[in-house]
Order: sequence, then structure tokens, then C-alpha cells
Amino acid sequence: MAESRTIIVHGKQLKCPFCGNDQFFEFSVRLNTIHTTFFSGVLALAAKKGKAYVCSKCGFVQEFMGI
Repeated sequence: MAESRTIIVHGKQLKCPFCGNDQFFEFSVRLNTIHTTFFSGVLALAAKKGKAYVCSKCGFVQEFMGI
């Protein structure tokens, strides 16, 4: 696994809301959103790209879409 590091998101340093730590592991992820398709009327999943940051101290996960 890569080393944990300080993360900046939109000009702000990321801090864990659970334990206050400022060191995270970074992962690229696909974030699923549910929408109704008009063609079939069935719920479909559309994946969007994002980043997940996992606190190196407590494991709390924060996800951001489109960064």
C-alpha cells in the first residue's frame, strides 16, 4: 500500500471528521448513482469517477466526485 499523506481538496486541507487526523491513503473509485431510465423504466447504475481518502489512523472513508 502507498504511504499516507496530507490531502488538499479545493484549497482546503482534508481532516478526518472522526479522529482529527490529517494523513490519508488515496484511491481512485467509481461512485454509483441511481437514476431511472425512460426507455425501460428500470433503475440503472451510472458510475462516475472520484477519489476516496481513507484516514490512516481510524480508517474513516471520505469520497469526492469529479476530482
